[in-house]
Amino acid sequence: MNSNLGIMQGRLLPKINQRIQAFPGGEWPKEFELANSLGIKHIEWTFDYEKLFKNPMLDYKLINYIDYLIKKHDLNITTATCDNLMQAPIHKNGPNGATSIENLIKFVENLRQTPIKLIIWPLVDDGSIINKSELRLFLKTMKTVIPVIEESNLRVAFETDFTPEKNNTFISNFPPKFFGLNLDFGNSACYGNSISMEYELNFSHIFNIHIKDRVRNGPTVPLGEGDVNWMEVTEVLKYYYGLKILQCARISGLTEVNTIKKYINFLQTNKILV
Repeated sequence: MNSNLGIMQGRLLPKINQRIQAFPGGEWPKEFELANSLGIKHIEWTFDYEKLFKNPMLDYKLINYIDYLIKKHDLNITTATCDNLMQAPIHKNGPNGATSIENLIKFVENLRQTPIKLIIWPLVDDGSIINKSELRLFLKTMKTVIPVIEESNLRVAFETDFTPEKNNTFISNFPPKFFGLNLDFGNSACYGNSISMEYELNFSHIFNIHIKDRVRNGPTVPLGEGDVNWMEVTEVLKYYYGLKILQCARISGLTEVNTIKKYINFLQTNKILV
């Protein structure tokens, strides 16, 4: 098993409220053993805006328990996808309103007590930056938050719906030591972007990769059933040595564990992962 292969938290457990991705509620400890049984070495934590500060990763009473589970099951949890920042974007009023600067700083500061070193910040869907006004507000807000992120020794990988060229321009607004990009293969296919071009233009900025498949302008689908160019993926992964996180579609009629087994087999059979 590729030692840099990880899985998005909750993908080995039943859906919560019919959502494909969400923090898995009280069942979250079970996933450690399940991941270990599949040879997966990394879980990418998930934060939701609802009950954000009640998430066990931000509960100092549970940090020792999380550390115990990490060691017991030989796992790492150094990355987190912050869906809370997509659900309540700092640059607009999302479904849950806007995340205030105060709450964003509180969130970043609370991460200091955790094993998380990299957060994935989704600027897609409800968090997409859709015009110059939103971009200006985002950059203005970030000026206040960047020093706190640096002091926390936390890195940020933005996941955007921009073209590769626009990603390159966007990321130039931030200190390169602490800010980079998350490359999502499925999203690239959905937006009609070349995975190879994304990597060629931005390889030095790519901190993390999500593996999934999507159809052009459409939803996430099982690996191999969408528009991801897997030849491009294979070529990119020859030169990328960071974490690769499975964020794949659930499959009706298959258990979550068997779904992930199927995807690992797909990646290995097609020599995408070696």
